Amino acid sequence: MRLLEGLEQSKQELSIDEKRRERIESVLEYLPTLEEARKTHESLGGVRADADVDWETITREYVEHLSMKLLPEIQRLQKEKGSEPVMAVEIGAGKGKLTKAVKAFFSAFPEINIDFKATDKKENKANDVEPLVIDEALAVYQPDIVFISWQPKATDWDEKIEAIDSVKLMVTIGEPDVTGGPMHDVIEEDYQSEVFDVDLDLVESLWQYQLGASDDGMSEERYKHFKKRFKHITRWSNLSKTMFFKRK
Repeated sequence: MRLLEGLEQSKQELSIDEKRRERIESVLEYLPTLEEARKTHESLGGVRADADVDWETITREYVEHLSMKLLPEIQRLQKEKGSEPVMAVEIGAGKGKLTKAVKAFFSAFPEINIDFKATDKKENKANDVEPLVIDEALAVYQPDIVFISWQPKATDWDEKIEAIDSVKLMVTIGEPDVTGGPMHDVIEEDYQSEVFDVDLDLVESLWQYQLGASDDGMSEERYKHFKKRFKHITRWSNLSKTMFFKRK
């Protein structure tokens, strides 16, 4: 499968030349494709995540399309910050796979001044995950962008992030019915914030490339509920979502 599908349309706008495309394909070659990941998932019987199974499977297609959505946001922040680097921090990064992959993608854009940090309460030296809990990570790095992948239930990470003025973009990943944070409220049309707006069009554009821990379809009731909010959902859409919350 040819990587970076669909980038021809944005080639001129975002300067994706052939050399850059080849670089991206090379640095993301270690990741499974979505098709490969689905086959592996099916072989596991669709079990929920445990110690040996990631909550979110990081595939080439997902990283490419997520990063392409991030690119104009990062370019805008870079203009605002001038010579200072844009700081992106992942909270609760676990093994650090997401940060590692997105950082690899942006290595094809050396003109962009951005620094990526992965943090978690447990250190993971293999992927440079720093042993920092959320309060420490936010205080140390004062990030412009924060990634949260599968926020635990009954945690107030998103509220703590809202309180940090430097954060202009919060990217949340996970299943709205399983994770903590604002994703469930967005789906239920109960999300209210004086700080962030959520980009629903972006949710749909990334949906098809995600593979979460329980990609086994949804009940008819949930399907009908989701259908009211999103135009392109299918009965067997993956349940994991990505949402961009932008500071107003």
